Amino acid sequence: CGDARIFSPHQKPSSKDNHPNRKARGQLRTKIESGEGTIPVKTSVGIQTWDGVLEGQRLRTMSCSDKIARWNIVGIQGALLSRIIEPVYLHSIVLGSLLHPEHMYRAICGRIESSIQNLPPPYHLNKPLLAQLTSSELRNQAKAPNFGINWTIGDTEVEVVNSLTGTTINDQTSRLTKQMFFKRFESLIKRLPGLREGNLTTDYGETKAQAVDYQTAKRELYMAFRREDLGNWLKKPYEQDQFVIGE
Repeated sequence: CGDARIFSPHQKPSSKDNHPNRKARGQLRTKIESGEGTIPVKTSVGIQTWDGVLEGQRLRTMSCSDKIARWNIVGIQGALLSRIIEPVYLHSIVLGSLLHPEHMYRAICGRIESSIQNLPPPYHLNKPLLAQLTSSELRNQAKAPNFGINWTIGDTEVEVVNSLTGTTINDQTSRLTKQMFFKRFESLIKRLPGLREGNLTTDYGETKAQAVDYQTAKRELYMAFRREDLGNWLKKPYEQDQFVIGE
């Protein structure tokens, strides 16, 4: 969803974009809670607050195109793991439908390639390979279900998550939450005593902030979008990172 997809239904994959300089091209876009489609960030609220969400304000989330563009700068490993490993970048992206090479390239890396600068090594602008399935998917117009299923190697069973609440269908904390990831990261650090990061703070937000190079790369990404006049990255409420885990 977002910039890679919004213009693609109107053009054949082999055709050239006849209006590459239109201001609508490349804009940061957000998805709206319980809504369909995306809107440019320039038409949305600038700061999201936790009390606003609790009072009924619909949460806005950056589009998939924008998230992948961010991964192509900071990697997919996140701030925590960036403290102990180098950034992990996508090698290739395969779409089931609506792959227009020009729109896709612009969305995931092209729109900032001339404005990104001052990235701390080894961070860089990654440019993954792009491909589409040889047999395109039929378009499914049904809404996405209100649950998600996750499983990884080593898990004894699948986990079913209520996508409206973020908890499991048994009303338990999901293993995909920030809290559970942070606990697993703490456990990992304790088993790697040779690292200087051994003195781990129990504050999630502070621990992420200590990943200095990662945070620098992320700020440079946001500045690159602003230099291109593509909008300001809309962040989730700050409160979501303000928690600690027990000793």
